[in-house]
Amino acid sequence: MEDIITPESGIDGPAESPPARVRGIDLLIGVPIIWVMELGLGIVLVLWAGIPFVIEDHPIPLLVLTLASGALTALIAWFFVCRKYGQTFTGGFLLTRSAGKALWIPVAIGIGLAIVGSVLSTAYSTGEHMFSKLASTPTGMVSLAILVLLLPFVEELYYRGFIYTALENTLGAPRATAATIIWFGTAHCLQSLSDPIAIPIVFVFGAVLTIQRRVTGSLTASLVSHLTYNASLVLIAVIVGVYAS
Repeated sequence: MEDIITPESGIDGPAESPPARVRGIDLLIGVPIIWVMELGLGIVLVLWAGIPFVIEDHPIPLLVLTLASGALTALIAWFFVCRKYGQTFTGGFLLTRSAGKALWIPVAIGIGLAIVGSVLSTAYSTGEHMFSKLASTPTGMVSLAILVLLLPFVEELYYRGFIYTALENTLGAPRATAATIIWFGTAHCLQSLSDPIAIPIVFVFGAVLTIQRRVTGSLTASLVSHLTYNASLVLIAVIVGVYAS
């Protein structure tokens, strides 16, 4: 006698395929677009501020064009991670809601890294880092504070939301972790060539954020640590400035 398979028998049809997600090919398209855009905005900045370009003398053009670059970078990352594959913003970037008790860990990591970085910078910095120069004037300090509080959102969406996720889906987590750490560190080292102590600091910082992304499987922890780190640096700078005056 033949068995009759019914929906109630617990035998389902073919398993649904997992949703398509961003991959390496998207990096090959999206990243050059971002680089060309940044090059164009860099040219606009030089034309706006004039030559020679002295960063501490032109904080407003730097602020405006950096915010424009950040907005366009986030938009491009969103397109390839979310729009192209029909993902929601939180689903595509893996932004999960963490319980209050779980958030203290990335907050503590951000504060701890900021304290260590500030101590090392105070002891060994040459004072030639572009951020140090920018913070030498009141307008520059305000511009810098705005940038360091807003850019973590852009950098996390780009580096660990777009780049890491695409590499992980293509090469696997270990290679994606190593590549993202190197990518993040190298990009930021270009800002730190005149202040060598900033180079190991930024590499360690990037490594911690990327490892958080890999371990938690979410962008939330690295974003919270990044925001806390930058906010702590601003607070430390303000406190030091008050006491110094």
